[in-house]
Amino acid sequence: MNARTPSYRKRSGRDFAVVTLTDSISKQRREYQLGKYGSASSRTLYYQLLAEFEAAGKRLPPVDRCDPDQAGTTVSELCLVYLEWVKGYYSTSEANNIKIILREFRKYHGSDLAESMGPNALRRFRETLISPEYDWSRNYCNSQLKRLRRLYKWAASREMVAVHVYESIRTLESLKKGRTDARENKKVVPVDIGIVEKTIPFLNRQGPDQKTGQLDSGRRGQARSKCWWRILLS
Repeated sequence: MNARTPSYRKRSGRDFAVVTLTDSISKQRREYQLGKYGSASSRTLYYQLLAEFEAAGKRLPPVDRCDPDQAGTTVSELCLVYLEWVKGYYSTSEANNIKIILREFRKYHGSDLAESMGPNALRRFRETLISPEYDWSRNYCNSQLKRLRRLYKWAASREMVAVHVYESIRTLESLKKGRTDARENKKVVPVDIGIVEKTIPFLNRQGPDQKTGQLDSGRRGQARSKCWWRILLS
């Protein structure tokens, strides 16, 4: 059976043509932008790419074979579209966390093509975030990079970036404790009992009973409430 010829197609939601090729050895998929959809120049570039692809044993042609006049989606454009979707999907607190990482991402890569991002670019960006300029902790940095990966997952599912871009970004490993210069969060320790006792007189009517009950039972407020409900329902 003859292999299917990669198709000349219009990128969803945009007015330019693309073709996706798969490397015969690495199985990596790469999307090439060809120019204005339906134009003679885009058709010519399409057939040139196919010829080079076949002549090279179906190895991927260089990325610079893309149409130089077709800019494609930038990181800033992608982030702005994603933020509009985020507002109606995530809670306010999560949306605010996403805004923080996208703001910094746009600051350093806003003018870059969204599809030009890869694990090395994100690794360098991450090094900036844990530098003294930002001083993000290891856990916080890992959480924010996960949100950045979700951006590319969302974009790939809507054909705004090629799937292989998201797959390559997923290969970036998280920062490991003891193997990075990122600082660790300070350990949360119990409040001194003397401070608790001095605070109780200033609490509302229910406050003292709650705090003394937590001290006596050694439970947090939520766990203590669940315990009382079990007793009442038993």
